[in-house]
Amino acid sequence: MHDGGEIDVWACYTAISVASILNILDDELVQNVGNYILSCQTCEGGIGGEPNSEAHGGYTFCGLATMILINEVHRLDLSRLIDWLVFCQGRECGFQGRTNKLVDGCYSFWQGGSFALLRRFGSFIDEQLVRPNDVGRCSTSTVSDIPEQGGLNASFHVNYNDIGHNFITTCPVMEHLFNSHALQQYILLCTQSMQVQEGGLRDFLWAEKVSTDRISVQDSSGKKVEAQILPILNATFSVRNYYVRAYLGESPRETIKYWLAFTVSVPPIGFSTYIISTTKQTGSSVAISSVYMSEESIDNTIEVGQGILKLIYSARDGKLSHYANNRNLITASAEQSYSYYSGNDGTDKDPQASGAYVFRPNGTFPIKSDSQASLTMVRGPVLDEVHQRLNPWIS
Repeated sequence: MHDGGEIDVWACYTAISVASILNILDDELVQNVGNYILSCQTCEGGIGGEPNSEAHGGYTFCGLATMILINEVHRLDLSRLIDWLVFCQGRECGFQGRTNKLVDGCYSFWQGGSFALLRRFGSFIDEQLVRPNDVGRCSTSTVSDIPEQGGLNASFHVNYNDIGHNFITTCPVMEHLFNSHALQQYILLCTQSMQVQEGGLRDFLWAEKVSTDRISVQDSSGKKVEAQILPILNATFSVRNYYVRAYLGESPRETIKYWLAFTVSVPPIGFSTYIISTTKQTGSSVAISSVYMSEESIDNTIEVGQGILKLIYSARDGKLSHYANNRNLITASAEQSYSYYSGNDGTDKDPQASGAYVFRPNGTFPIKSDSQASLTMVRGPVLDEVHQRLNPWIS
């Protein structure tokens, strides 16, 4: 990506796609790119960020698109890649980015985008399914003649700068390879913001931020739902103010004071609607959290948790010491510690440095607190929270 930076499939896609747009893509830029991406296709079928990494939705799209632009997509095991993509659509109908990970909104683009590319390769994918042992041996096929429908003409000399344009003007020859209607439902019901005036999409379901305690929460039948507001940490304020000033050049105009928390109930198949609105009545309409400091503890222990599992903190150290399961009456000790790893800068023999999604530790180092960890408890009818501050950059 830059001098001394990471070398991965993302960087390959960035360089190749920009070169294609600028009509400067040539044999020199393409040389060995296909070999590198081919080495990143895993046994699962997807493509990782670098050789020997796990398959990843973002890198799979980047690798597949790059192979299309350099006219070497036939070298990938497309049938196995499709298998991996199909099984990444989770029970919630969204897509997970890696095997056994949660689904979220952003991978609906990366995984769905890969399917959009693959739909134009129907005839060639069918050929790989018939002759799976020949995958990677085809040396004459080009994007110019895959698929046969769509008006793309084969040519002896490949003009790399025409490949992208010819590809996007080709009509898809395959039906959807995943449940597209279910994905649409996931996007609209699970990732679109509840704030109608915003209308944007989010990765995950999230807690609502509010600027007043005069809030009412109701379900779809109009029944009031028990809710609790929690104070926002100063560290959160600082981060928010920093980035608002960095991007907008001014401080935030609205002060967000609280997190709003309430319990929701979702049926096995379907969705639930909750309405958050401001009220005109004097005083708070929701429960206001109680805040306690660790110094207020009488017996040096602080217990939090309203369900079966309880967490027990040491007021003296400000750290987690035990956890208890009230159902089976088991209590076990726990240790809370932090460490960081130093990123690998690469060597002459192995120049790959640690970077985005490329985790290459060069030693792990424990992090010690500057002094006794600061501990603050936030309690309420809906949930309890523990706020810790170990040092100026861990809280």
